[in-house]
Amino acid sequence: MRTRKLELLRPEEILDEMRRCPVVFLPVAPLEWHGPHLPYGVDPLIASELALRLADRLGGIVHPCLFLGTERERDPNTLRSLGFSGTEWIVGMDFPANSLPSLYLPEEVLAIAVRSQIHLLQKMGFRHVVLVNGHGGRNHVAALKRLCAEISAEGRCQVHYAFTFPAGAGMWSRRHHASTDETAVMMHLHPEAVRTTALPAPGEPIRARDFGIVDEDAFEGRNLPEGIITEDPRAATAALGEKHLAAATEAIVAELRESVTVRIQ
Repeated sequence: MRTRKLELLRPEEILDEMRRCPVVFLPVAPLEWHGPHLPYGVDPLIASELALRLADRLGGIVHPCLFLGTERERDPNTLRSLGFSGTEWIVGMDFPANSLPSLYLPEEVLAIAVRSQIHLLQKMGFRHVVLVNGHGGRNHVAALKRLCAEISAEGRCQVHYAFTFPAGAGMWSRRHHASTDETAVMMHLHPEAVRTTALPAPGEPIRARDFGIVDEDAFEGRNLPEGIITEDPRAATAALGEKHLAAATEAIVAELRESVTVRIQ
């Protein structure tokens, strides 16, 4: 195809591809704080890139990303693991030291918006919608998975869920935010938007609570009382980022070939 991007396709091109492969990929993720060194669009940008790679491999069309997402307040145990007292009211990654807030929607608003968009794509003629989720917030993930099950059960359109860092694939951390893995992917996709010099000098510690950068050790409270991260974004490379994208693509392609019941390449 000339392009997989829905917004750049003419009507006859959309119809031709829908007849061949009635699948649309819908990236979903919020604009969110990712430390002082990364842009706000990390999650949407990664989701959009993966959606294009999936469509190139499997066929189908890519809808523009929905820059939408939700988060919940952190529970006291998680707050203490991150080096806080446990009594603070902190939603998602909006730590007190951040200079700007994230753009989180209430969970019910996210569900209404995504459900409505899926129904519009169904009306357009797509038989399969793949939600390519770029955000790991637990209530965000739960809302999207619930929509997949709910709309699929209606029988008119099958909705599938894919995550940008699928479990059991690749070498990325199980839980991370703005640390080595996402920094590496952004170095590959948009190196001009990454500025690791905004972080402490190499060798100096990065405390999760001070920068809104978290890795698995910090989430689990393994480096208390300081709450220093060990997955250092200053060590990230563009080559590692491309490896992550390639591994994620392969894992999601394998999953979708099992679940999408139309002929795909």
